Amino acid sequence: MYLFDHTIVDLDGWAAVFQNIEAFEPLVRHILGRHGLPQTEIANTTPGSHAVFRAGKYLVKVYAPDCFGWPCESDFLTEIAAMRRANRLGISVPDLVAHGRVYDRYEFRYLIQTFVHGTEFGKTELSADEKVNVGKQLRGICDRMNVPCERFNDYDFIEDAIDDDEWDGFPADFRQSRADYIRNHPHGTPVYVHGDIHADNAILGDDGAIWILDFADSVTAPVEYEYASLFPGLFRLEAPYLNGFFGEWDAETVAEQLTYGFCLHRFGAHIIGDLTDDRSALHNVDDLRNVIRQIILRGGMDV
Repeated sequence: MYLFDHTIVDLDGWAAVFQNIEAFEPLVRHILGRHGLPQTEIANTTPGSHAVFRAGKYLVKVYAPDCFGWPCESDFLTEIAAMRRANRLGISVPDLVAHGRVYDRYEFRYLIQTFVHGTEFGKTELSADEKVNVGKQLRGICDRMNVPCERFNDYDFIEDAIDDDEWDGFPADFRQSRADYIRNHPHGTPVYVHGDIHADNAILGDDGAIWILDFADSVTAPVEYEYASLFPGLFRLEAPYLNGFFGEWDAETVAEQLTYGFCLHRFGAHIIGDLTDDRSALHNVDDLRNVIRQIILRGGMDV
């Protein structure tokens, strides 16, 4: 008898079950018991890519099994190392309580972390001054995080970006322009980047601090890679956030930074889909830069 009694053969199968408390409860309770933690009520959290459930003061994250091609081992090891690094740097992150593997119907990797009390930025209503303060706080966090470090996983930000088939939905001339742009751009020294800071992965804590979650997509890459998720995903390209983050800035420079970041980012194709409904109108990198510039000049993505 398995703790997890479901068959998963592809991404659709995982998507159909990864938020199902009934399906995961035996496995989650086994994990809690393994580490002597209370058997409290299990609840859903904001969905991501892996299965995450709240149990009282803790979150239990169960990584997707290795049955449909996701780099789950890399995600697991990356997140553990990155959370420990962030803690050493004094960044507000949940405490990593435990991690391990359960060999059941599948090999399930998991980690347990403390639950952060606060509000996800996607559910906050902030004044312009509050947005400036958030921008300042996140600049401080990024300045501590985004520093050179040894490569800690097998992600090659240049080759993996060029070979990424997620861009297949764009016009062929844009794909060629993007590949040429990446190959010819001066990349400089890679730094550590979280890579997925957005409105659901950042929490305004009850203590007033900004807490950063979900480090599984961390890589070493140019700092603009960080901006590619943060600026649209949390800032929505609004001026008050950018004022806080940069102090002084101009639309042309930010548009170029984001163009570079989007072209490199492993989720860049999806992020651009949040900027424009008409991918077919993008025929080269200049077209993308113009779209970003216009959004900034009109006041943000929600204007």
